[in-house]
Amino acid sequence: MRDLDLGPQDCWIIEDSINGLRAARAAGCAAVAITTTFDAETLSAANPDMIVESFAKLRQLLEPQ
Repeated sequence: MRDLDLGPQDCWIIEDSINGLRAARAAGCAAVAITTTFDAETLSAANPDMIVESFAKLRQLLEPQ
């Protein structure tokens, strides 16, 4: 973030692990869980902002309608 001159509020971190999601939250970033390693129920323990099953689904959610 420093190298890009961005604050945590400007960054989304996409993670497939509980520890990665916890690190994203601790950094103050938006945390997106992707279910490539663990299922949604397991990842929800890290309190992500969003859970998706693929990058394609995330892209679909982020594209303007």
